[in-house]
Amino acid sequence: MAKRRSREELLAEFHQLYEVLELISKVEDLVVPIAPEINFQKDTPSKQQALSLVDHGRVTLSQVCSGVREAIYDSLETLEDLQEEDSQKANLFLQSYRDLSGRNLWDDIDNPKIVVKAILKRGHLLTEEEFRLIKGQLDAQRPMLSATDRDKAETMLAAFEDEYRATL
Repeated sequence: MAKRRSREELLAEFHQLYEVLELISKVEDLVVPIAPEINFQKDTPSKQQALSLVDHGRVTLSQVCSGVREAIYDSLETLEDLQEEDSQKANLFLQSYRDLSGRNLWDDIDNPKIVVKAILKRGHLLTEEEFRLIKGQLDAQRPMLSATDRDKAETMLAAFEDEYRATL
């Protein structure tokens, strides 16, 4: 079973994730301005709003981290589209992120393709965040999973849901 993270660890993760989300937003504005009606981040609460929700007991830090991570993955759909449509802009996107942060985007977000492959190789889900990541890949319009991996992922999701129900 995975080690439970302390409040301080979760808070540090939240701040790191939110910084990545803000950097991605800046890069999107520079490289590929997004129309407001399709900008996934417009509905993302500010850092202060999210922490206020935690302070008032409306959500947990873990839930907030998961939400920010999902917003990051949603934003990365822009990059995936660019990689297919305009590789020069995709490279500019990645270089702009590196220029603003001094870091590699894929390292900052734990490249979801690598994370998904590692989870599938392990063969079972450990957290709700992993559940959402795998479910997101199954629900994606352009999933990166082969038919075999999709079958395995569906089995893993069902097993996780069964384990969850058993704890209720």
